[in-house]
Amino acid sequence: MAIDKIQSESINLADNFAFTGTVTGAGGTNTPLFKAYRNSNQAIPNNTWTKYAFNSETYDPSGVYDASTNYRFTPGVAGYYYIQATMRSAIDNDFNYYLIKIIKNGTGDPICAVNNSHFDTETISCGIIDLADADDYYEVYLLHNKGTTENFGNGGEANSFMAFKLTT
Repeated sequence: MAIDKIQSESINLADNFAFTGTVTGAGGTNTPLFKAYRNSNQAIPNNTWTKYAFNSETYDPSGVYDASTNYRFTPGVAGYYYIQATMRSAIDNDFNYYLIKIIKNGTGDPICAVNNSHFDTETISCGIIDLADADDYYEVYLLHNKGTTENFGNGGEANSFMAFKLTT
């Protein structure tokens, strides 16, 4: 049976329907999207907010992440985005704290910030849903007070930065 017109009183939305044609106008796409990571350790100075250089990409089909110069995500399309940063310390003993934050447009308060102090729980993650304009950009910063410059990264995807569009 083909349905060419749906009226609220003529269809039971609790029923199941099998569509054999093309359904248009339903749902949406979760692009643009990207996932970046650090492929080696990065030395982070003591007690200094430092941009973390996620210098490799797992995927970035729309080219919205700069993995070579600015290390930032610029959506290019306005909408609500889920944005997440995960960091892993290469420090193998306790320290006072290390923090990550996601900054929007290079200034102001972080839109997400998390801290940690124990090496045995060294992975921390910060995630947020934010409304972005096409030209907004997001960066990840790291701070610690171990006393000396320390490495963060360990290579692989233990440290990652990702985002995808939820809706317009």
